[in-house]
Amino acid sequence: MQENFIQGIIAIARDLKLFFLSLLVNKLFMGFLVGIVMTVLLVGFLLSKNPRHIPMILRYSSAESFQRISERNSNGTFDKSFSQFGKIYSQIRALFLIAFTSFCLMIVVIAFKQS
Repeated sequence: MQENFIQGIIAIARDLKLFFLSLLVNKLFMGFLVGIVMTVLLVGFLLSKNPRHIPMILRYSSAESFQRISERNSNGTFDKSFSQFGKIYSQIRALFLIAFTSFCLMIVVIAFKQS
């Protein structure tokens, strides 16, 4: 009985390997993937004006990102208002959420078309 279970796991692993290899060979999928990565990075860089801030924006909450990213002047007050930062924060988060959702949707569509 344990032998059948192990053989089943091996068969599932091989089927997944075949599926992912077929995704890598699919020209439409690779074109979509390259296009969406380039678009998301370009738009993210343009929105944030500093690409090094994108990982902090994606990882932390808006208040914590603002504390880490925003610069202070000599008096200790922030140079940029939180509302300006909040607009950029929500745009970048929405951009990456849309990109992730469309990526997952593309994988689902390809999986259903191949079956």
